[in-house]
Amino acid sequence: MKIYISGPMSGHVDMNRSAFNAAERLLRRGGYRPLNPVRNGVDEAAPYLDHMRADLRMLLEADAVALLPDWERSNGARIEVGLAQSLNMNVRPLPDFVFDTPEESDVFSGVCDRFSVPRSKVKTVCEVSQAVGALVAMFGALAMKAPDNPVGWAWNICLPLIFGGLALTFAGHAFGRRLEEAR
Repeated sequence: MKIYISGPMSGHVDMNRSAFNAAERLLRRGGYRPLNPVRNGVDEAAPYLDHMRADLRMLLEADAVALLPDWERSNGARIEVGLAQSLNMNVRPLPDFVFDTPEESDVFSGVCDRFSVPRSKVKTVCEVSQAVGALVAMFGALAMKAPDNPVGWAWNICLPLIFGGLALTFAGHAFGRRLEEAR
């Protein structure tokens, strides 16, 4: 299955390439064929319209669309999602594709049964992990922009914070969604 990756680019450091490339790797590991708009073949300095044309052509080749966090804040991503939905394509957050195997979706139900944890408490944990993950990622991004950072600080501290926070947010979202579906 070909999955197009949609998310914000403009206004992000390096056009958010790291998030798109990480999503591509995750989808590929899941057995999908990711279509990454970062690799649309258009020169980076080309006008926005040229990028959107190439991205939409790529989107039309896809079977589904995986959404990155904050996609709704991006004009381009909203256009892509609108087109995909009007074509009745499968449009879901990235974690729904990445954690889409029965073994992974059963993880929380097994934990709940084994330790007699009420599902409502697990849902609260999922929501807390989303919030904490977002805060950690935001802290990493803010620390990276500090004017007097040593060079190694960005690579050794900030980026792991950002990606760790995003991973925690994705995991909380995915497991919370699975919990809702299990009800």
